[in-house]
Amino acid sequence: VDAGYHSSLATSLSVPEKASEIQQVDKVVHGVVLTGVFGVDRNAVLRQLHGGVLCLQPVTAAHCVWVEPQDMQLLARHGATGAHCPSSNLKLGSGIAPLAALQKTGVRVAIGTDGAASNNNLNMLEETPLAGLLHKGAMHDAEFLPAPALMEAACKTGALAQGRDDCGAIKPGNRADIVVYRLDSPAMLPLSNPLLNLLYAGQSA
Repeated sequence: VDAGYHSSLATSLSVPEKASEIQQVDKVVHGVVLTGVFGVDRNAVLRQLHGGVLCLQPVTAAHCVWVEPQDMQLLARHGATGAHCPSSNLKLGSGIAPLAALQKTGVRVAIGTDGAASNNNLNMLEETPLAGLLHKGAMHDAEFLPAPALMEAACKTGALAQGRDDCGAIKPGNRADIVVYRLDSPAMLPLSNPLLNLLYAGQSA
């Protein structure tokens, strides 16, 4: 579904990324005619789609940098997933998605890369630790997004966002890619916490 910015495997919406961003929308989305100029000053995109695309499942809202409390509540009510793309948002100077507020409201948050035009490398091994470090620093809270939650956001939540419950976690019957890491490489030592090492040092292993 193209609601002005993105289309994806799942129904995908992109809320404004910058405070100054204005997007002209004049499209028919699943029978709903969307016409108007939507910007962060009105946060009208999600509310215009209420009862339309948001009633479809699954819905992925890209970026979620400039969402307001009522937007988060709307996303949570419809079981939408927010796709957090920290490299893209930082490169474009868009801002930082309010992950803590999204999660507190009940919005699932997955980690994404955005497209090559605004990220370049599309490297989840870089994106995932960046998401963790960015929010720990921004919130002055070293305990925010602990390793298990960060891994889930990078794997399982992204799979669920696409309507797939047979991947994103290692368990019998699930589909999976196999990645082998050398635990004796200098980057992975000392191996006091394998999951932390995987998330924050795995790219160098």
